[in-house]
Amino acid sequence: EVRGDRYLVDTDLPPQRGACFLVWNRTYGSDRFHFKDCVFEDTGWRDLFSCSDLTMENCTFRRTTGMALRFVVDYRADRWCEGMGTTNLVVRNCLFDDVNVCVPKLPVISTACVLPDDWRVGSIDPGFVGGRLLVEGCRFVDPEGPVLGLPLGKDVVFRNNEIVLGQRSSRNPSVAGSIQKDPSVDVTETGTRRSEGKESF
Repeated sequence: EVRGDRYLVDTDLPPQRGACFLVWNRTYGSDRFHFKDCVFEDTGWRDLFSCSDLTMENCTFRRTTGMALRFVVDYRADRWCEGMGTTNLVVRNCLFDDVNVCVPKLPVISTACVLPDDWRVGSIDPGFVGGRLLVEGCRFVDPEGPVLGLPLGKDVVFRNNEIVLGQRSSRNPSVAGSIQKDPSVDVTETGTRRSEGKESF
């Protein structure tokens, strides 16, 4: 429990083992969210999610300053930790229109595990962030960067999505609307439809 500026634990902590030694109490995790028919519009920077068992359904992302969706775990030594892994993620029937306004070459949806520069952790399980991610039935309108960027991810499915390429996409044709799979593992893309010309919504 929290008393004032102190956090009291109800069990003994294991002995410290150096950098990257983290202790979590999963009772206080923020998981099992379902966002439906929500509009994320004119948002500042990016929309971060650090939870598991998340569903984004029939949502609209329009004029986001940065990445529309970023699944992230962020560790700062002796400061804070955000997230205990982000897995079991569903993004279904969402519209991404005119996103990444300030940094247009960034992915529309991405994963990340942010660590302090001096931490030497070795390899990270690719499924720790972006494990079992499903992106299905979504529409991506005029992306200049990739629709999906996966520096981490495992058992990812990108299924039956539509990518509409337009004026912004033409500025970065080799990357616009692409899926950056490496170094993720077990990424499947099927049923993607690509068309030319941004429409009015």
